[in-house]
Amino acid sequence: MIRLFIFLTFATFLNFYSYAQTTDTREKHCATDRPRHYELMANRVSHANGVTPDTLRGDVAVIKMAQVPLDQYYMKKGAFDVCDVDRVTELTWMEIRQEDAHESFTKDQFVKKAEEWGGLRIKSKPSGATIWVDEAQWNTPTDAEDMTHVGKRKITLHLEGYDDSTGYKEVIAGIWVDYKQTLNKKK
Repeated sequence: MIRLFIFLTFATFLNFYSYAQTTDTREKHCATDRPRHYELMANRVSHANGVTPDTLRGDVAVIKMAQVPLDQYYMKKGAFDVCDVDRVTELTWMEIRQEDAHESFTKDQFVKKAEEWGGLRIKSKPSGATIWVDEAQWNTPTDAEDMTHVGKRKITLHLEGYDDSTGYKEVIAGIWVDYKQTLNKKK
């Protein structure tokens, strides 16, 4: 029984560590109940980064205050929906806690950091290619979408039997941009 518990605890740690270290392209989990969504995010942040319950409570209070300005910022741009803003919130929170698991942050600090995300859709012909954005491997192959930091992103696609393809795409805050690539068969 103890071995099973240790195995499950270790497997959970690896799952959350992987989540925190790579760009996660899971399906959107749009929260119609934001308090419940904060609770789910808090569980993921805590498990991935060893954040204490007191720190999490403080984080949630600050993030709740930051949510209105973030919604307004991203909705004004017209491309992100509530699900996208929630994803940005989660990624920003995870990133802050990777940097420091215990240091407090203000609403303004959180909003500033959270306003540095854009959406990236990556498609390939044929689909099914492994995606690397900068040095981070996405968990889902093409065709996929997720949030990433704004700026010029290096995108590498790899599919068995095809030449690797590398290109660049400028990601803009609050906007979805598309990167499409036709892969060439190896000779």
